[in-house]
Amino acid sequence: MKIITHWALAFITAALLVFAHYNDSSVVQTIRLKQFDLLQQTDTPVTSTDIVVVEIDEQTIAEYGQWPWKRDVLAYFVWRYEKQALALLYCLCYSVKKID
Repeated sequence: MKIITHWALAFITAALLVFAHYNDSSVVQTIRLKQFDLLQQTDTPVTSTDIVVVEIDEQTIAEYGQWPWKRDVLAYFVWRYEKQALALLYCLCYSVKKID
């Protein structure tokens, strides 16, 4: 007579896997990170044409002044590039102290 049937074994295995998942043990986290690494290595990168990179160089700072710029200057850049991009992001790197 079988004490543990194949259904009971499947139920116990599923219960252990659910417990390990909700416990978020280091084993589950390692498997998740390895799967993500594999996905990043095998996936082909997609180049988007909806992204516009606007470089703010020394010439631009000399023309418009030091950051923070006035709202009309920012609005000018938004109006200028709104047809070319879905979103505008400002990524700033402050390399100089603010001069009052």
